[in-house]
Formats: sequence, C-alpha cells, structure tokens
Amino acid sequence: MVKAQLQATSIRVFLHSMVYAGNPKKLLANIDRFLAVSEASNLTVGFVFFGDCFNGVGGSLESQCVPQKGVHNGCWMKR
Repeated sequence: MVKAQLQATSIRVFLHSMVYAGNPKKLLANIDRFLAVSEASNLTVGFVFFGDCFNGVGGSLESQCVPQKGVHNGCWMKR
C-alpha cells in the first residue's frame, strides 16, 4: 500500500487588526518566530489582513467565538 503525501509549499495566514491592537509587540514577535519556522521548513507565507468584515458584535481577545451552524465565517469580526 502506498501512502499519498501532500507536500505544501505555501500557507495563507489570516490576521485581524484586533490582535495587533491588543498587543502589537507580542503579535510582531510571534510573526517573526512563525516566519523563521516557515523558512526553515521551506514554506512561503502569505498574510491576509482583516479589520472590517462580517460580524460586528461579540469580538473578544479573551474568549474564542463559537461557530454557528449555517453561518459562513460567523466568527470573523469587524473592528
């Protein structure tokens, strides 16, 4: 039996302005660390920045959103 292996060469990372506003230094340090790991793994990274889309209520850096069945991207928050 032959196992198929998917070898990803790139990754898309969605970021929200709310995380930056909450702790800019920590976010930038985490991005630097993430990029170093990605480079060591021969992965290219594309960042997608969001700050004003979809849901306008309930955004929080303290608690994770609970997805609602049948609501596309219901946890993407406006800022």
